[in-house]
Amino acid sequence: LTSQVLGREVYPKILITTEDMRKYYDANQKNFDRPAGIQLSEITISSDNKTPEEIAAQKKKAEDALAAVKKGDDFAEIAKKFSEAPTAQDGGVLGFFPTGQLAKPLEDAVSTLEKGQTTDILTLPYGFVILKVDDKHTGGILSFELAQKEIQDQLFQQMVQPKIREYLTKLRTDGFIEIKPGYVDAGAAPEKAAK
Repeated sequence: LTSQVLGREVYPKILITTEDMRKYYDANQKNFDRPAGIQLSEITISSDNKTPEEIAAQKKKAEDALAAVKKGDDFAEIAKKFSEAPTAQDGGVLGFFPTGQLAKPLEDAVSTLEKGQTTDILTLPYGFVILKVDDKHTGGILSFELAQKEIQDQLFQQMVQPKIREYLTKLRTDGFIEIKPGYVDAGAAPEKAAK
């Protein structure tokens, strides 16, 4: 419930522009030195705890998603429509993985692919997965494009706590609270407590 409230009232107010990300990248390039690796996006359709009939329906859903990918539709839009992974809302972006850090079946499936190519449907214990190679990195400083997801996450983390505090302070200030004599309002908003 808390995360739903924050997702509705706080997170949408956090705006991170490309200019913000570019400034952060330029100021912190040395922090983006990475070994060789790969940037991936996913479409994942769950088969966990499903009946054989449901698994067949899920596989058909994966086949429809793959058909749309092969037709040339935008992978991010297909991920938003079909994927059941938490990454779906971000267009399926999984992030950057140094070579050797992916599970072997995934590493094997993407190792021969070039930038922009996708796997066929991978049948894994938890579901049906389609991976797209967004980019490859040969080692050294990540390009801005490859670093964007990481930068966005870092900037979000920096900005989210003050925004949550601001929202909680507003709730506290707008709320009606009666403090009986002899009690201290330990939860008072900072500016109220200072009076």
